[in-house]
Amino acid sequence: MEVTEVSDNKIQMENPSSFSLSSASTFDVMGNIQFKVADSSEVRFYPFIMANGSIVASSQLTIDAPATPMVRDTMTISVTDGTGASIDNAEVSFDANVIGNTNSTGKLTIYSRRAASIP
Repeated sequence: MEVTEVSDNKIQMENPSSFSLSSASTFDVMGNIQFKVADSSEVRFYPFIMANGSIVASSQLTIDAPATPMVRDTMTISVTDGTGASIDNAEVSFDANVIGNTNSTGKLTIYSRRAASIP
């Protein structure tokens, strides 16, 4: 795979050889990246990464945020890596808007002014 274009909302890659996706299958794209194909007559698939080693797992981020924030509530969002270490200065966005950066302990505390749900 070769990266051919990078922008704010996409990364485009091209594969020098062709491949096809089959219903109810998993396809290795490159390295740990795979496609999972639905068991359906419609073509539906999603990319995913298998994290079976400490190198991949330690580079993955964990984001901890309230599942149901309340209006006018103070909430804390925490960002850590796969080893549990805090991520300093991580940019946190919600609904395509930057809401702040984490502090040296990997936390961002915000005051909710309107109703929202954070997935």
